[in-house]
Order: sequence, then C-alpha cells, then structure tokens
Amino acid sequence: MSRKFQIRDRRVKDLIRTFTANMVSLATGFITAFILPKFLNMEQYGYLRIFTFYITYVGIMHFGFNDGIYVKYGNYDYEDIPKDKFKAYFNILAKFQITIALIITIIALFFIKDINRKSVFVFIGINTFILNLNTFFDFINQFTRRFNIYAKVLSLSKIAYLILCITVLVFNLNSFMFLVVGQTFINLITFLFFLRTNKEVAGNVLAKNTIKFTEFKELILIGFFVMVGNLMSKLILGLDRMFVDYFFTLRDFAIYSFVISILNLFNVLFSAITTVVYPYLSRAKEEKRGQIYFRTKLVLFFLMGLAISIYYIFVPIINSFLPQYKESIPILLVLIPTVLISCQIIIVSFNFYKVMGYQKEFTINNIFALATGFITNVIFYYVMKSMMGIALASLLSFVIWMIFTDTFFTKKLNINLLKLNLCQLTLIASFIALGVIVNWYIGLLVYIIVYLIIIWVFYKKDLIELFKNKLNYLM
Repeated sequence: MSRKFQIRDRRVKDLIRTFTANMVSLATGFITAFILPKFLNMEQYGYLRIFTFYITYVGIMHFGFNDGIYVKYGNYDYEDIPKDKFKAYFNILAKFQITIALIITIIALFFIKDINRKSVFVFIGINTFILNLNTFFDFINQFTRRFNIYAKVLSLSKIAYLILCITVLVFNLNSFMFLVVGQTFINLITFLFFLRTNKEVAGNVLAKNTIKFTEFKELILIGFFVMVGNLMSKLILGLDRMFVDYFFTLRDFAIYSFVISILNLFNVLFSAITTVVYPYLSRAKEEKRGQIYFRTKLVLFFLMGLAISIYYIFVPIINSFLPQYKESIPILLVLIPTVLISCQIIIVSFNFYKVMGYQKEFTINNIFALATGFITNVIFYYVMKSMMGIALASLLSFVIWMIFTDTFFTKKLNINLLKLNLCQLTLIASFIALGVIVNWYIGLLVYIIVYLIIIWVFYKKDLIELFKNKLNYLM
C-alpha cells in the first residue's frame, strides 16, 4: 500500500474513532440538556450549570505551558518525543497546579458567602489540578495522533457520566452536589487512566525538577499567546452567560444555560473534527493551505447549515416535555446560528493560526473579538434589559468575529471568502425569520428548501466533488 493511501486510511480511521467516541458524548449531552432539567428544580440546575460553566476556564491556570508543548512538539510521533524531558515537564506542571488549586480553594472558603457557590468553587479548585494534568496527556495523545487513546478516554468518561446521571435520576438525588462530586471523581479516574497509558512520560511529582528555568520560560512564551487566544475565545463563547449570571437571577441563568446545553449537542458534532484536524494540517504542504482553509469552511457550512434545522424539532419537544423552559425558545432561535459560525472559527481558523505560527496575531484577533462582544453585550443589555438582548448581542459579536478572522486569512492565504460568508449570513437571516413568522413544521420545510437552493445554486460543483472524493476533497 502506498504512503498516500496509508495516510488516507489513517485519517479515515482517526475520524471514525473520534466520531464514535463523540456519539457517546452526544448521548450524555442529551441527558444533560433534556433529562436533568426535567428532574432538578431550577435552583439546583442553575448551580450545576455554574459549576460546568466556570470549570471550562481552569485551563488558563497552566499559563500556556501545555500549549507551548503542543506547539513545539506538534509534528512529533509518540516514539520520537524525548521521554525524560516530558517526565520533567509533568513534574513541574503537577507542583504548579497543586499550588494554584490550593489558592483557589482557600479564596472560595474565605471570600464566598453563598454556601452553594462556595461548594462549587472549592470543587473548581480541586478540578484545576486534575484537569490541567489531564490536558497535558490529552495534548500529547492528540499531536502524536494516538486517537485510539483519546477515543477510549472520551468514551469511558462520558459513559461514566451517563451512569452518574442515570443514578441521580433513579434514586431521586435532587442535589447538584451529587453531580459535582461525581464529575470530579470521573476526572480523577481519567487522570489515573492517562497515567497508565502514558507511563513513559508520567514523572514522579516528588522528584527534583530537572529542566532549566530558561526552557520552562520558553514553553510558557511559546504557548502563552495560544493560551490567551484560547482564553479569549472561551470568554467570547461564555461572555453572554457571565452577563446573565451577573445581571439576572439564578432562574434566568438556569434558562439561559439550558439553551447553551442544547448548543453543546451541536458542538459534539464537530469536536471530533477539531481533534483530528491539527496534526494533519501541521503536515500539509504550504501551497495547499488556502485550498484547505476554504474547503474545510465550506464543508462545515454544508454540515452545520443543515444541522441547525433541528431547532424546529426542539420547539415542540420543549413545549411538551419541559414547559417550564418555554422562555428559552426565542433565545434558542437566536443562538443556534452561532454554532454555524463558531465551528468554523474553532476548527479552521484556530488551527491555521497554530500551524502558520501566528500566535500573537491569534491573540490580537481574539482580543478584538472579545472587546466587540463586551461592547455589544453592554449596549444591548442597557437598551433591552432582557436575556433576548444578550442573545442578540452574542449573535452579532459572532458575525463580527467571523468576518474579522476571515479577513485576516484572505490576505495571508490569498483566497476569497466573500461569497461563502454572504451565503451563510443569508441562511442565518432566513433561519431566524422563519422561526419568528411561521409554525415549527412549516419553518423546518421552508428552511431546508432555502438551504438546498443556496447550496445548489452557489456550490453545486463543490458538493458533487465532495461526494465523489469524500475526505480527499479537503486535502
């Protein structure tokens, strides 16, 4: 078998593994999105969502160290990475994260008055240590393309969380703390699994540090801008929830978070691609990068443009199964199109920033997007004083983010994305208009017709080529 066919075969297998693992995530996400809100009251659900929201930001506590390793060794295979050096990396990271976790825990115990919030942030402190070490191993498995381990870890952790949720429901344990403690235990088990499957790079925490400060500093400097860029993107993705948490009630936060949990179901659909893309992009020929950027965005437009139509099916489900969350439907209508935009930015743009070595530009770009998001949220909040205002501000900031990011790469890669972005904005406008003016079943039918017309008129040739050549169309 030729090397070309071996690479193609491996790429397909990697996608199959990660998609299979993410199907388990999809099942877990469905439980989280629709079943837990049914059995937990809004207050308990609200505190649970506070935990799951703020825990996504613990990654900033390694200050780019993990990202520096990811960028520096991104084209290494597992057999080639310097094992002794990675053991030293593990040691210094573990000691660093123990210190950070203790600081967060002490602050939570002494400075947060609400007992439930206090409990939430104590466990966020504990998970800071666990999750950042998990990220260390996870990054190694990603850039060395050990996707079989990634798939196992993802599947096992999601199955465990699924069992946890079912246990909570069966035994009517209607306190968010059972889920918080259970999630922490699952993260710990994941850490132990990583230690076992990556024992060649897992050091002894009690051992003396063997890497020089200059090397530690180098990795921080390499990864810092990537980490800050990732932080900015997470802040952009979570800025609306921060506004809701600060300006609105716990009940409002529960309603808004319910919408976000539905959006996370869509994120599962493209998270597998996110994991697989970078190692192959880092090995792609430079002259093909423009083609890959455009075609990957286009494929995601095909997939997610169709996927968001499921909103129209969610409407009757929410109305009948979760009537207490009826208020979320208009917010869901406005926010679902952000999935179409965010998947392209995260999968395509973020990976191209890394591959092309634009760490500083990545950070500057996202700081601009964050500032735009903050300004739009402030304006819409003070004008509308409602969660709908926050949702509209979020959608607008995502559109600006996409345009700003694509403008950067059109210049760097000498490509034209104007037609594609105009098609996407037209589809989004049609989607929201139909959701407002017609019933869900009519909206579903008309939206799919509009989607098919846009695809067929403007990208018929690309669609046919995609079906013929499948994954090879991208590369």
